[in-house]
Amino acid sequence: MKHENLLLKSTLALAIVDLVLIAAILLQVNGLVKDVLEVQNKQLEIEGMKEKLKKAEETRKQELETLKKKLEETKEPGVRVVEKIILQGVSDSEIKNWNHYEAQRLGFVFDYPKSFGEFSITISPAERGKIFYGKSQNGDIQIGGATQILDAGGGTVIFYTTGYKEDEKGNFYIKFPNSSSGALISPIKLISTKETQFVLIQSESSQGPDPMNFGKDNIIRIGAVVNSKNDEFPGFITVVNKNVVPQDLFEQILNTFKFID
Repeated sequence: MKHENLLLKSTLALAIVDLVLIAAILLQVNGLVKDVLEVQNKQLEIEGMKEKLKKAEETRKQELETLKKKLEETKEPGVRVVEKIILQGVSDSEIKNWNHYEAQRLGFVFDYPKSFGEFSITISPAERGKIFYGKSQNGDIQIGGATQILDAGGGTVIFYTTGYKEDEKGNFYIKFPNSSSGALISPIKLISTKETQFVLIQSESSQGPDPMNFGKDNIIRIGAVVNSKNDEFPGFITVVNKNVVPQDLFEQILNTFKFID
């Protein structure tokens, strides 16, 4: 009897051990199943995101094509396309020997080669309004602008500018005092810097009398018209003799212009 009880207990103990082992195996299997399911879910999420990105890219391409077609449809014949460039700036090594000029009252500063000599600007009162004019010692760079109301009684008109404007068709006009229409010009280039935009014009690039042919001296000049941030003088023009100051050097000088308070 005792032998049978001992066998029964041993069998029961082995059964309990088997059950514990089976339970442990089941827990491990359950954990593995959960891990597999999580991996599968992640894969499904990744596939879903890929599909969404693909659809978003396709939608973006369609929107760009639609916008391109609309632009082509709305493009008016006769509108001039002017070359636009973005200047990356002049390196410090290139301008380290340049002069620095500050026009505090006019609200701008710029740099220019030392070989041009000293630069000076004079602000002069007129019968109504004011004008300013400046030039380098050698006369290779000239700057001028005026107030919106002006009665100066003659002088070089080009330096009486108050900036420029652009209409909805892309036409550019140089503005002058006492006038809202301005004079139509044909820019040779638009120069966009970090500070502003300059509209470049050249002798004989206007319709009508050439405002930069001073006294019909046959000098080819390039002018850069800009809208300033000065309330008194809303714009001005910088003019150079193209035969003396190459256009690429002129553009480097323009890139040094900064507006100050």
